[in-house]
Amino acid sequence: TNPQTELEKAQWEVPHQHWFDLTDASQNYGVSLINDSKYGCDVKNNVMRLTLLRSSVWPDPTADRGNHQFTYQIYPHVGDWRSAKTVQLGYALHRPLRPYFPDLEKHQAASKNALPATSWLTLGSQNLALMALKRHEDFADQWIVRCYETEGRSPELDVKTPFPYQATTQVNLLEETIAGKSTINPWQITSFLLTEEQP
Repeated sequence: TNPQTELEKAQWEVPHQHWFDLTDASQNYGVSLINDSKYGCDVKNNVMRLTLLRSSVWPDPTADRGNHQFTYQIYPHVGDWRSAKTVQLGYALHRPLRPYFPDLEKHQAASKNALPATSWLTLGSQNLALMALKRHEDFADQWIVRCYETEGRSPELDVKTPFPYQATTQVNLLEETIAGKSTINPWQITSFLLTEEQP
């Protein structure tokens, strides 16, 4: 918001994903601008701007022509973006949970005996975002939970699910065990193995 160098003064936008925020710590107040599909923004003094279109003429002179639709939210909040849970709102708008029913008629017939509403998976820390829950590539009875830390603070992972699974071992992106590791550092992407609890 206060460019100092010539390079900073020459920039007219910076990249972002899902949201950006302007908070005045002295006033304990801020505003987040959340959107579902735009990735450039700038903030000068107290003006927040979201880049809607580039409309460049090279290499494609017809780029960005036509109708465009997008959604954005202006989110005033008390405190900073961490306490306001801006990250969670950004994911809720950008990647909403979409139910998928391969056979809608069967689903509608079975909905009379639907399972009760419940939390199927929690991670135990508000600053952990779930990025993937998938079967292990090599072992069909094991699952991988992948998350990342969103606020720059070391969290404690405490996986809870109504199924008899527990997070046991940290793994890398190839789903190989990382010996001696079970911590999550600030801003880190981390994967854990979920294995069935033995009776």
